[in-house]
Amino acid sequence: MEDEILICDVTDGIARLVMNRPAKLNALSDAMLTAPLTALRDDQDVRVTILTGAGKAFRAGHDLKEMQTGHAAPDGGAAYFNDLFARCGALMQLIPSSPQPVIAEVHAIATAAGCQLRHSCCRRWHALWRKRRQYHAQSGV
Repeated sequence: MEDEILICDVTDGIARLVMNRPAKLNALSDAMLTAPLTALRDDQDVRVTILTGAGKAFRAGHDLKEMQTGHAAPDGGAAYFNDLFARCGALMQLIPSSPQPVIAEVHAIATAAGCQLRHSCCRRWHALWRKRRQYHAQSGV
């Protein structure tokens, strides 16, 4: 269970998706972008989806270590980043187009792409102590 990057539990028509990379603050990795999020769209038993994160973060932004690897390509990462951001955009558009409502259960900090993911959901529930940050400019992304 700890090796799964996305844990899904469906009970009584409620799907609970837990982003499960707590050691990396649930950073958006290449593997996370290819996780089977589309499977719930076609499940007629699912009436609502709750999206949350494991550990002390709802979701950090992109996995910056993976992004640094993309920079090392001969083209300076142009192809890698075009592909990465196209897939990220597709994920962010997949959520609001879902036939079931998707609720973001934000229990802790959400930064950069985590904020975008949170805003993609049709409803957001925040713990009182949550933090939201946009660090794009500070990190040079």
